Amino acid sequence: MILVIAEHPDQTVKNGVVCGRKFSTKAVERNRARRLIWESFRLEKAEIEPCHMVVIPRKAIAVAMMPQVHKELEYLLKKAQKLKNRVV
Repeated sequence: MILVIAEHPDQTVKNGVVCGRKFSTKAVERNRARRLIWESFRLEKAEIEPCHMVVIPRKAIAVAMMPQVHKELEYLLKKAQKLKNRVV
């Protein structure tokens, strides 16, 4: 996955997932990727510092399971230093 983070103009956490036809021509595969990322975001939302971010999935997520996706998102957030009280 690719994580793009922008500073927040307000004190909120906002997330977006961009998954177009370049990822897959099949809507069912694009929707599965989005669902996995949204669920991972939901699990971490309380721990994320205020920011606006966009997540772009890559082909490997098509065969990944939920724990792998969650671990990857958590790693990217730690690397960007956006998780409260956690660093790499």
